[in-house]
Amino acid sequence: MKANNKPVPNNIIGLRVNVMSGDGTATIIGQGTIIDKVTVYFFWLPDGNILSYSNPEEKPHQKLISNLTELGAVLVEEYNNPKILMDGENETIKYGCQVWWMPIEE
Repeated sequence: MKANNKPVPNNIIGLRVNVMSGDGTATIIGQGTIIDKVTVYFFWLPDGNILSYSNPEEKPHQKLISNLTELGAVLVEEYNNPKILMDGENETIKYGCQVWWMPIEE
């Protein structure tokens, strides 16, 4: 398992952010607030994409880890990943490992 311990500033909790799709198009999908920094799990796939459960805070089951690593994927455990509460009626949660985000210019 590859661990990523990139420093994330402590003062981002409560930060208002613009959130863009993580699919390479950087399409704005909304705004939200960073509510926490959490540990997430995802796989780096051989083609450069990432794959995670819809809730990346959930550690993948050992069978999935074994199957994907046999195919060349690398399991990444990333600490201090921003957890973003999206604005709107559904109050969806997005994670920094799934999207691009940047502070809203005030």
